[in-house]
Amino acid sequence: EFEVQYSGIQEIDAALRSLESMKTELKRSLEAQWKIEQTRKMQISALAHDIKTPLTVVRGNAEMLNDTDQTGEQREFTHYILKNASQMEQYVRMLIELSKAEVGYLLQRENVNTRIFLDELYSQINALVSIKHLKTEFDEKNLPEIINVDSSLMQRAIMNIVSNAVDYSPDGGLFQFFVSAEKNKFRFTVVDSGKGFSAEDLKNAAMQFYRGDSSRSSKSHYGMGLFIADSIVRQHVGSLSIANSPSKGGGMVTIEFYFCGLLDFE
Repeated sequence: EFEVQYSGIQEIDAALRSLESMKTELKRSLEAQWKIEQTRKMQISALAHDIKTPLTVVRGNAEMLNDTDQTGEQREFTHYILKNASQMEQYVRMLIELSKAEVGYLLQRENVNTRIFLDELYSQINALVSIKHLKTEFDEKNLPEIINVDSSLMQRAIMNIVSNAVDYSPDGGLFQFFVSAEKNKFRFTVVDSGKGFSAEDLKNAAMQFYRGDSSRSSKSHYGMGLFIADSIVRQHVGSLSIANSPSKGGGMVTIEFYFCGLLDFE
């Protein structure tokens, strides 16, 4: 989006006209690609929702079959139907989440009591880390009384990161969670005790479907956890950064966003 300013010199103006023509064609091409991409996203989202209905019918009928008198072989077949219907439902939920993350979530920021927000978060974290008997370390610094945030979505983004950290930590390992505020920015940092991110992970970990090497991948996440978290954080006009802990060597993921909201700075 710029206007070409002609100089009045014939040779230069000829080059500028060529540049303007290229600019116009490039803009037209990019707009066409953008429209195609938006249509694709809408079609995937619609398809994912449409698949849910026949899947519900399949699951419902299989559950009714399960309650009837069956031979051992028939019961085994019914079990296969239910098991694979559940797996397909998981794939459909994944597609729906992906389309939401790509298009953007409906953000509803509001002033939230920081203590209440964190206590709810700690409750979820403690339940998750207990599965692998992880040692926990929590730290808080300079916290404001109120933060402006979509509480549900931000907790979801953080728990995606926490879930990854728990997956990649060995049983009985250390899980660290730091919260701080500085210069109107709120910061969450999650550190696991796993092997850390590889060089390739550090570049691509927040991309959709990226799963990295087998030592830092989970079959249950399909490479979407950090992608969804990053999408939510960016909608809060914040940033998600990935590094390795300089002291522990494990993976370290940090979220930052303005805790007062943009309106307070206008």
